[in-house]
Amino acid sequence: MWRDILPALAIYSIFPLVVMPVAAMNTFRELEYDESVFANAQQMKNMLAQIGVALGITPATLGQQWRTTAHYAVLNERVASSEPIFVETFQKLQDALIQATGAAQAAQMATAQVAQMLARESALLAHIDYFGLVAVLGLAGVVVTLVQRVFR
Repeated sequence: MWRDILPALAIYSIFPLVVMPVAAMNTFRELEYDESVFANAQQMKNMLAQIGVALGITPATLGQQWRTTAHYAVLNERVASSEPIFVETFQKLQDALIQATGAAQAAQMATAQVAQMLARESALLAHIDYFGLVAVLGLAGVVVTLVQRVFR
């Protein structure tokens, strides 16, 4: 599991550290000698950055919810189709809970546990999708940066 998400996490962590300082240094290179214009440009950049963050969080949140729902539907379908591995997991949970509670209550608790597992797994899969997308966008940004350097 970790080896699947580590590359995306690494790129997600490194991308701002590599891109942000270079962008900040080159943004106002021509304005550094006029303080009032520089101050106004800096304020405008900060306002646009805040708007960009807000506009970025919205599709990320909606995408996370969409992918979580999609993964939950697929996992729930597999559980509902009585696949042997899920039947075995449910039976083990129920057997373990029967000792602490009654049979009827154990079945309800086991069902709740399976539902929680499905929710966790679907959220994890959605996060993996998200970090994969961030990795692809980061690599696309690197390619665009390299192409810009070639055409200068």
